[in-house]
Amino acid sequence: MDVVVSKRDRWARGNITRHLRREFDRHGVRLVALNSQTDDSPVGRLADNILDDFSEYERIIIVDRMRRGKRRKAQEGKIVAGPTPD
Repeated sequence: MDVVVSKRDRWARGNITRHLRREFDRHGVRLVALNSQTDDSPVGRLADNILDDFSEYERIIIVDRMRRGKRRKAQEGKIVAGPTPD
């Protein structure tokens, strides 16, 4: 059985992906990402792990940048958009 996702980084990131992949392996399920060009070899798994870690890092950077932008707007007395401003 295969689980097909369009993009790896939309499904899960970082350690969560590795945990889910181990669980899938344990049950004989294969994760197929349509944007992934790697295979199931050790090198392919390494490449997938690197991509997963980079996606997690990228998300952390985006969240930090948004937080700093909201804080700066609040300090300037501007309205901060969003459901829960910092």
